[in-house]
Amino acid sequence: MLLYSVLLLTAISIAADIDLPSSCIGLEDGVYWIKLLDDDTLPILQVQCSNEYMIIDASNDANWRAYFSTWSDYHYAVVGPERNDLVNWQQWFLPSSIVSPNDAQFVVSLDCSSCDEQHYAQRHDTHSAFYLSALAFGCFNPTRGWPSCDFSYESYECRVCQWNEEQSQIEWMPRDYEALEEANVDAQSLLTGVCDFEIRTSFDTVLQSYQECTNYAPDNYHNFKPSLGTNGQHCQCYKPMGVDKNTIRVTQQAYDLALVNAEQKMAEDDTVVVVETSDTHVVHLSQGDFDKGTYRIVRPGTYIIDEDIVFDFNAPQNEDDIFADDAWWPNAADIDEYPGAQQSRDAYFLGFFAGIVIEADDVVLDLNQHSLRMSEQFYFTQPFFSIIELASQPFLPQQGPGFFGSSPVFATNVCIKNGVLGLSSHHGIHGNYNQHVRVEGVHIRDFTTHGVQLNGFRDVVLQDVEVGPSTTMAYLNGNFGQLRALLPTLRRIAAQHPTDSITFHGREATPYTMHDLLHRLLPVMRNAFDWAYFKSQHNNAAALAIETDTSIEFESVRKFLNPSGLSYGAVTYGVFLNYPSAGIFGWHVNDEQSDGAVLDNVYIHDIQRSGDEVIGLAQRGRAYCNAFNGPLPLVSMFGGMEEVRQFADALLTSDDEEQDVIYAQYVGDIVTDVHIAMYEFGRDDFDNWPGIPFFGEREGLLAWAKGEDATYVSSDSDLLEVYCNNDAMFHPSKGNLGVKISGVKNVQLNAVRIENLVDLTKLGHDLCGSRDLYHFSQQSPYQLGFSMNMVHAMAIDFSEVSITQPLHINGVYSKTGLAFAMSTWFDTQITYQAAVHISNVYAGFGIDESAVQLSYDDRPNKAPEACAVRIYSSDSYQVKNVFDAQHDIDMDSIRIQCIHGSVGCFGDTDGKYSDLGNVIAEHNNEATCQVVPKMSSHGTMPHLSADKNAYASFDSHPLFFAMIAVALVVCLCAVKLVYRDYALKKVVSSNFKYELTNTEEDDAEAYGTF
Repeated sequence: MLLYSVLLLTAISIAADIDLPSSCIGLEDGVYWIKLLDDDTLPILQVQCSNEYMIIDASNDANWRAYFSTWSDYHYAVVGPERNDLVNWQQWFLPSSIVSPNDAQFVVSLDCSSCDEQHYAQRHDTHSAFYLSALAFGCFNPTRGWPSCDFSYESYECRVCQWNEEQSQIEWMPRDYEALEEANVDAQSLLTGVCDFEIRTSFDTVLQSYQECTNYAPDNYHNFKPSLGTNGQHCQCYKPMGVDKNTIRVTQQAYDLALVNAEQKMAEDDTVVVVETSDTHVVHLSQGDFDKGTYRIVRPGTYIIDEDIVFDFNAPQNEDDIFADDAWWPNAADIDEYPGAQQSRDAYFLGFFAGIVIEADDVVLDLNQHSLRMSEQFYFTQPFFSIIELASQPFLPQQGPGFFGSSPVFATNVCIKNGVLGLSSHHGIHGNYNQHVRVEGVHIRDFTTHGVQLNGFRDVVLQDVEVGPSTTMAYLNGNFGQLRALLPTLRRIAAQHPTDSITFHGREATPYTMHDLLHRLLPVMRNAFDWAYFKSQHNNAAALAIETDTSIEFESVRKFLNPSGLSYGAVTYGVFLNYPSAGIFGWHVNDEQSDGAVLDNVYIHDIQRSGDEVIGLAQRGRAYCNAFNGPLPLVSMFGGMEEVRQFADALLTSDDEEQDVIYAQYVGDIVTDVHIAMYEFGRDDFDNWPGIPFFGEREGLLAWAKGEDATYVSSDSDLLEVYCNNDAMFHPSKGNLGVKISGVKNVQLNAVRIENLVDLTKLGHDLCGSRDLYHFSQQSPYQLGFSMNMVHAMAIDFSEVSITQPLHINGVYSKTGLAFAMSTWFDTQITYQAAVHISNVYAGFGIDESAVQLSYDDRPNKAPEACAVRIYSSDSYQVKNVFDAQHDIDMDSIRIQCIHGSVGCFGDTDGKYSDLGNVIAEHNNEATCQVVPKMSSHGTMPHLSADKNAYASFDSHPLFFAMIAVALVVCLCAVKLVYRDYALKKVVSSNFKYELTNTEEDDAEAYGTF
């Protein structure tokens, strides 16, 4: 706080005018009133001078923003120019661009207290300035999605990072500007993630086009923007050079106004805020409170739901208006209530993201035995939604598919109790950086991706909570969700380019404007919407009428459908307890931890999914993608799967001199046509792009699709590859996880029950060759080969977990992939104070092994591995299992029955189905096995199709199941002895070698074979 007792008022009064300094040149260190430019519209500033530099400190005077070309928030205490303002520091700051366009001096001030040209941070002498790195403002950098590499949320300290030798953990260290030169980062194999305060030259060359923004050329990379701290850190110091006049005359009135404003700011800073508690504010909520949109809880209090609530925000009054910009979206007039409404950034820019947002401390949300859910129509049109969000925005700043806000408010001391959270297109409950959260007596069901996800939390309790079943009405796929979210942008582009047109290869005679493409798109999407709605209402006759209506091109409609109705993305979770930051890329990519979670009487069940692998094309390992980073579907671009397979086969055998070169040509459909046209017409406006689309170096894919380069997509190219194992949002595949605990200390599991997790994903396409990792953020050893079909009832890594009351896991089913009841990974300690019961674990239950021969080392599809308790450890990061003798718990307390896969743990072929515990033979009299999963309401169990794009499946004919039954009876009669218990009881601390497929000791005792 700057006190007037020390303020140096050097102004000289001349009649009604006052001469004020325009810089700090010639002034002693201290605080002055300064007018930087001779413009009556610009304010007088309160400025601290240091060594003849002025400190640009927006925390002391908010009027600094008037002296910049544009001003946009990028983090809670970081500003920079708007995305479309392509300037360096010299250009961004108006006094330097006007007064000293070529020779202004800049130095950085880390603590905003002084300007020192000799400070080690002056990496570029008197031209040192702060810059945002690319990902901070939505441009491309290859180190993305790894929180360990990104700057500290609290201190803004930037980092360098690297994987350890065994690739099990990504480790970081502070960015040492004094010792570590930029050129040394790559030389030392170090990575740099998001940094809001890179130190570069004040006259640095910055990007000048959106095409640069989407690309990465190490030798010619300019994806940076100026930045400035606003919380008393990371200030910029400025000194003009070659200035003849050092004063500017202002009126007495302007000067007096500056004094009054400063006094008001001092009074506001000294105001004592009275904090309310939940006891002083009680609110009853009914349906009418939710008609307009998300209910934002911004005050402490107790909020009581008085009736069942169906979220149908801003529903259109006319059924013909379901795709209007404000249909189920916030109105532009409501932007104060819903920041980002109808805009290109901030929390609600992609629509309503939650039913209730808790953005205050000390809140009790009493569901009062009622339910909260989305309407079916709203569910289909808003693919990104949580019933309850525990923060003012769904993503942290500079994370997610777009910019969701700079200053999130995280809820602390929250209780959610007594009711049902129903249909949701994403989460039941989601939160970041929450503390002291209690969820009790709540049933979370019909979610699409997560029941509960909490990142970076402290002290969470889930008590008497039921999670499941997952949704069975996800009838519209990623194509629909993405294009629905982009409709406002597409309409804006159409209005800005009313006559501009594009032609596509093979359709050169038919130019399309964006209006033309929207005219093609919207009827198809409407038919898809109607079909999905009829299916959700069990009106199969109406859905069939759409399928058979000859006036409807249903093949186009299919591009938007997910006929199974099950979750189709890269992963589905019951409960996800995560380290700080989002858990999208990789499996574990942050060495920071959350702390304190209790799961008490939690029942997770009937999480059923059928993943949809989207095949893309990549250049230099980077997939061509749309505005949401989703891969452009190769089947759509090439016109069919047969064309994709021919090209992929030729690409994989391009070294064969006898192999004919294939030059694939663009065919396209309405989905890819629209995405490509969006880039053609809209790439000059940065605000059109929530994610980072990629159309190739020098936009080669755009020219190819337009028919301007027939040889661009060539099977003899060393730069191209087919891209596999991702979903429509380019997420790396993880499958079905009942509970995932990643990077969490002090977890207690009290009477947790997990039942009937089912993954019906087909085998992965074999178009991308044989290797362990297909996706750029796919992480070994967790995700090897095709990984969308995995099932982990409980996965634990880099965590401390105590099982204090019995844990029951029954029913872990993967149709084509691995099935693990408990998987424990790296630097994890499990303390067993109660028994564990595991049953019915079946890997690859839908594969006919007589028709499909897979080995454990095959890729992309490996032999389905069944393992009850699977332990993956290393010398550096051991997994430790502690059995509490005081509770009479030993390894015999882990009881396992009914388990089968093509192979056992780590590919074992001798019947070893667990690394710990007592395995009972499948057909022992104690065991009643459920070999094939039970499906919940509306769920189906489609069988693998015997097409050219996947391995043939087992037959669905009833005779097949009869044969199975006979075989089981024969085997049961043949069993004469009880299988021996697995003799690994001596192990308490597991130290399995990272490079080995199993343990250091090859235990010869089997514990169950088939």
